[in-house]
Amino acid sequence: MNEETKALIDESKHKTRKRVKITSQGDYESLFINSRTRQIYIRKLAKNVVRNHKKTMELLADK
Repeated sequence: MNEETKALIDESKHKTRKRVKITSQGDYESLFINSRTRQIYIRKLAKNVVRNHKKTMELLADK
């Protein structure tokens, strides 16, 4: 788990909604966080990061 995600989890303890920058293009996703849904959103965030990383790697491989 990276620092940004840790910070997100810590901050979520005292915030209900957090907008998180997911991609380098600046796409944002609103996260509604409470103890029950926190893990789901963190997982969703991680998936997006991985998917974008794969895309980046493919683009670099093409060059």
